[in-house]
Amino acid sequence: MNNILINRKYNINQGKVGWYSPRDFINDFASVQKVDFWDTMSSAGDWGGYFIQKIKNTSYLIPFSQLNNYPKNGYTLFTGEIIASWQGEIIPDDIDNMMQYFYDFGYEWEWSK
Repeated sequence: MNNILINRKYNINQGKVGWYSPRDFINDFASVQKVDFWDTMSSAGDWGGYFIQKIKNTSYLIPFSQLNNYPKNGYTLFTGEIIASWQGEIIPDDIDNMMQYFYDFGYEWEWSK
């Protein structure tokens, strides 16, 4: 399971860095199928979201958060534990339902470790 992007911390501070740079960083992994934000309420870009990573025949739903490093440049990106895994196709409504369940009833996960 070394290839699964769980419990990771990345500093995103190279090149032109903006709100979407952490999302783009995750999306650059070949095994990542989709990245989406769930919470974009902070004007500083301290946002949360999820991504789907597919390894072999299994897909994994994993939360992430990004924290603005102000006054320094860039963002710190954190990935969490696996929320769900499945084999085969899944519809977007199922992903939304899993994320809603995670935020309503799931384990507490501190976005900044």
